[in-house]
Amino acid sequence: MHDYRVCDFSKERAFWMALKNCDNKVVGLQAYRFDNIDVSLAEWCGNYMIGVYMRRDELMVPSHIKPPAGSISERLRGKLVYHGEVWMDKSIKSKDAVADFSVMGALLAMLKWDFDAMWALTSQSIASRGYPGRMGYPFIERGFLRWLWHSDGVEPVEYLTVAERLHIEQFVDEPVTNQANPNGVLAKLGASSNHLEADLSKL
Repeated sequence: MHDYRVCDFSKERAFWMALKNCDNKVVGLQAYRFDNIDVSLAEWCGNYMIGVYMRRDELMVPSHIKPPAGSISERLRGKLVYHGEVWMDKSIKSKDAVADFSVMGALLAMLKWDFDAMWALTSQSIASRGYPGRMGYPFIERGFLRWLWHSDGVEPVEYLTVAERLHIEQFVDEPVTNQANPNGVLAKLGASSNHLEADLSKL
């Protein structure tokens, strides 16, 4: 989904974000891509993925034409951001580090694109361990994409995670309005909205 050889990743369409330790070694990576789509995510995503893999000479064949009835993806459209390629070095033991890194990326993406919703794909093993919730995704559903034939590294049944604009805004509003969470992501990173805008200009 983030293969620069077959996708358009100009400066306005996507960015990568790195996490470094005190020795300036990269210990985490994640990527974000912006798409303005005029159909639902349910209609758009499968066709997009099949096309990307075809350009890489890899075959993807869905076992179902669309997600299960009632999927949140049926109502998602407009300015959407895909979050993927999340990697953390094994030296990072703290679950909070993964969560904070993800939330910071979501805030940067919001400032850059003013999106309607952010979405990601994940596996059963990740979903069952509660990582999507800690990373700021309140919605998770099984079977968004189901593959009869799939490329290496792709799960036969993929989970969809979603955070709409309102949920991202709550990450900012909660510590600002009541100061109840001194250990929250904004407090830990010493970041205000002005600070985030300054960081964004470096992307």
